[in-house]
Amino acid sequence: TQEPAPEPKDEEPDFNENLALKMKDSELLEIGSELCEAIARDESARAEWRDRQRKGLLVLSPDGGDPDDKALSDRGLSTVTHPMIVRAATQFEARAIEEMHPANGPVQTVVLGDADEESEARAMRVKDFMNYQVGEQMTEYFPEEERLLFNLPLVGQCYKKVWWDPDMDRLVARYAAAVDVIVPPDTSD
Repeated sequence: TQEPAPEPKDEEPDFNENLALKMKDSELLEIGSELCEAIARDESARAEWRDRQRKGLLVLSPDGGDPDDKALSDRGLSTVTHPMIVRAATQFEARAIEEMHPANGPVQTVVLGDADEESEARAMRVKDFMNYQVGEQMTEYFPEEERLLFNLPLVGQCYKKVWWDPDMDRLVARYAAAVDVIVPPDTSD
């Protein structure tokens, strides 16, 4: 008798595979519609915040923002700008950089649990390598950190996105302005 042919094994899917290519058009349309609706809700919920931030940053401009802004003048607020705001943001950024980037590097390690010679040596290797990455490989890290820390006191919230870039074959870190990040306003983490 002849033995049955072996069942074909499912190939292990590639982690970076584009799953959308395996989905039905109707599924893609449904997901796309849900996503567009969620983005519209989130944008609507933060519209007042975006407007307030835009007006606040206008005041920092050399011309003092919009002198015809009735909303400000009706509330008794001036549209005059003062260099102290920018100076305060610059000082905040300088002090924060000094704290966050000491001479021995921004990355510090702590051994949790019982520390022995091997775990201490491992922690030191991790610290040294991560400080090398941040200081040498990731050439954009420090300038992006400065941008974030300058903008933080002006707008109140900023983000940093860190990801593995396969084209650069290394981690990349970029400043992300809060207005460019869409999250529901009630998000806690």
